[in-house]
Amino acid sequence: MKYEKFFLILIILTLVSCKTPDQALQPLPGVTSPVSAPGECPDAQNLFMMTMSPERYSEDLLSSNSNNWLIMFSESHFDQPDPVFHSNAFQIDSWIDAYTLLIRIHDGVNQEDLLNELLQNKSIRYIEPDHKMVASDIESTDSDWSGEIVSHEWAHERIQTFGAWKFTRGIPEVVVAVIDSGVDFSHPDLASRKWFNSHEILNGVDDDQNGLVDDINGWDYVDNDRFPSPGAAISGAYHGTHVAGVIAGVENSSVGFTGVSPKVKIMALRFLDNNKTGFTSNGVKAIRYAIANGAQIINLSWGSYSKNTALMSALHEAQLRGILVVAASGNYGNDNDTKPFYPASYDYPNIISVTSTSSSDAWMSSMNFGAHSVDLAAPGLNILSTDMNNAFKRRSGSSISAPFVSGAAALLRSYDHSLKAQEIKDLLMFGADHIAKLDQRVSMGRRLNVQNAMSELELLQSNPATNEPDPEPQPTCRLTSASN
Repeated sequence: MKYEKFFLILIILTLVSCKTPDQALQPLPGVTSPVSAPGECPDAQNLFMMTMSPERYSEDLLSSNSNNWLIMFSESHFDQPDPVFHSNAFQIDSWIDAYTLLIRIHDGVNQEDLLNELLQNKSIRYIEPDHKMVASDIESTDSDWSGEIVSHEWAHERIQTFGAWKFTRGIPEVVVAVIDSGVDFSHPDLASRKWFNSHEILNGVDDDQNGLVDDINGWDYVDNDRFPSPGAAISGAYHGTHVAGVIAGVENSSVGFTGVSPKVKIMALRFLDNNKTGFTSNGVKAIRYAIANGAQIINLSWGSYSKNTALMSALHEAQLRGILVVAASGNYGNDNDTKPFYPASYDYPNIISVTSTSSSDAWMSSMNFGAHSVDLAAPGLNILSTDMNNAFKRRSGSSISAPFVSGAAALLRSYDHSLKAQEIKDLLMFGADHIAKLDQRVSMGRRLNVQNAMSELELLQSNPATNEPDPEPQPTCRLTSASN
């Protein structure tokens, strides 16, 4: 590894490492048994859920009150003629990946009976609800911002963004996928940050043959069109616009606003509706789009308390592709060590779980925390960023803290384009400030400091530990006390 000695020390000091059998690193179809092998990560047996018993449906899953269900087959739909059975009880919606089908059960149908009947098909590996995800922010009661710059600039001062800019302000080759409620690129501070799909032409033809016509700037999975912008002129619809501004908003001297990495590109993928809620199935489609189209960092400022196998599979694919995923820890004041919040609580080494702090580095009591399961804290109180009508707005919460970390990761990747997801995560963790009052809330009391992370990277580049080829990557996992 390029920075072998540094990361070895870091892993020994801050992470619990484990070896996972080779088959656990294979794509989802290769996983054939839920039984743990010697040396696996503590929760490896829960990495993929196997076929559930009928009792599971009647006791647990049916309480979701959802008509939308995800069916995972043991074989890819590309490898078999027609794995789908037809019924008047449900409507087939779409394949969300090669193995997972979304169906919508008609009103009035006894779901328990239907699901138990479907389970008799031996080609089905599992069925689970298409859970709803919710954005993790708290909107300010203020109207459009027109005051002093202090409410925004404290965050950059705290994480030392301006010191990090001595190294880089980002490069357009680094792409951050904002999977959210859409991004308003008509805002002057975001217009130049729009990602373009170089394999697609605006001509009414699916040039890149991905099933989406004219997806030159991403995709809207709510309205199923090529415009991943807010769906209405209401505040909730601009959650993603605010997130994008924190990551990459350009410097605006008239109001004192800037994103952490103002020269990187934003890939907008909309799956949250105007009320900041969205179905897991669309979130999975968006993640897989980001993977397929070259995003190096994915920002997920949303979540739920429902574990979902299709989402786990997509994030596992992101891990295999070396993509960093930054996820909000949630805004419910709960301990994620004992009550996991997903996707932030999935134990993948490429995921950074982020909670919020105030301008005094205090943990915000309405934020989720976890001494073992939350990796970093970052500013998240009254943060100014881009909003509707080319204006600005304050928002708070882990939704807003996560993009600070995504922006910091984008700076590191811009400075050294060869960095892998695990290396970026380790640099951010190692460079973080220790805040004693966060010790019981965040792993090792870490609060983001992007200048420190950049300085560590520069030091490592000037004193490379080895010139040997990179070894095969070994996964690490975050040890939690949660029972999943």
